[in-house]
Amino acid sequence: MKIWIKLLVGILLGAAVAWVTPAEAPALDLFLARVLTVAFSFARFLVAPLFLVSAIVAVHEAREARILGRSLRDVALVSVAGIAVAGAVGVAFAVLAGPGRIPLVSGESATGVAPTALQFIGSMASADLAGLFSPFETGFLTLLAVALALGLALGFDRAATRPLASLLDSSSRALWQVNSFIAEVLPVFAIAVAAARFRELRAILAGGLYTRLVLVATVETIFVALVLIPGALWLFGGRKNPYRVLYGLLAPAMAALVSGSLPFATGTLAKHLKDSLGVRRRAGASTLPLALSLGRAGTALMVATSFVVVLDSYSRKGLDLDTVLWMLAAVPAVSLLMGAAPALGPVAALATLSAWYGRGFESGYLLAAPAALPLAALAALLDALWAAAAVHIAARSAGEVVERPVRHFA
Repeated sequence: MKIWIKLLVGILLGAAVAWVTPAEAPALDLFLARVLTVAFSFARFLVAPLFLVSAIVAVHEAREARILGRSLRDVALVSVAGIAVAGAVGVAFAVLAGPGRIPLVSGESATGVAPTALQFIGSMASADLAGLFSPFETGFLTLLAVALALGLALGFDRAATRPLASLLDSSSRALWQVNSFIAEVLPVFAIAVAAARFRELRAILAGGLYTRLVLVATVETIFVALVLIPGALWLFGGRKNPYRVLYGLLAPAMAALVSGSLPFATGTLAKHLKDSLGVRRRAGASTLPLALSLGRAGTALMVATSFVVVLDSYSRKGLDLDTVLWMLAAVPAVSLLMGAAPALGPVAALATLSAWYGRGFESGYLLAAPAALPLAALAALLDALWAAAAVHIAARSAGEVVERPVRHFA
């Protein structure tokens, strides 16, 4: 049975549990919270070593095939272009659809903030081994920098480095089998994840304050997922059927959506890029860390829409041209910084954006904080899709995609 079908069954079972259980069930919520902790740890198990070892081997192989530089360049360009376009779409949808105002509140929220520019730059050259093996907290750029250094070094004295290259290759293949097993078993945990998330979502929407915001965010997410991303895949991916690619990404998209977490879906995403879409290791493993760092298009979309809501809630004057132009620059910038903190959601980026804007709006992100879960879920969905699209576009441009029949998709 295909992984996306098993995930769908798990999600539906979890939704049924959330539907039939009472809204006030502390014991159930505590149980689901504990299972959630196990599920997220299981989903991320050995992903960092897999990405590191595979990226080292892939960099070495891509250099030998003379595709390393252009593949990294193409992924970076597509990723950055994606967050710029997504930010503009978010502003446009919010202005035209009007997600509505939210009553002003006061208080605090443990949402975190986006990393600073210095932290982002520092994440590319960190010597902290703990950070190297915890990319979901510190970003994938350290991992990529180490992989580039070691992968390129493997090509200088081949007689001396051949044993190490063989060891890394064997380790990559062994870790890949572990990751494939995790992706197959993950739907079991999806039952508890879905139950917990649907119970949280029911509580968020119960008051009606955030219903319109979530609705507008959902509509624009569908537009980006079914129109913009397929358009980019068709335009830059060799004029092939883009919906075939989206079908191959159903499982990681569903995992990201139900969990509201990009790290939860990362291992599944890597599996489907190779086993469903046919992206060769030397093209996929060397560029996926970069795409996950720079391709936060979903985060940009949610931040743009949420910030318009914050401004409208504080003032009835609406957006002026200067504010729109500022947002078109600031939203992609803060989304890029989020590459150094993959585990943080769009509300953390919104907190940073509010601080940048100033003018008494520094605590404006608190208005959107109660809706963090649906915003994070939609952002994670598009982040996963856009990162995969960037890798697939670059791989196809380099001739590193092996077409697989749909019936053989994972």
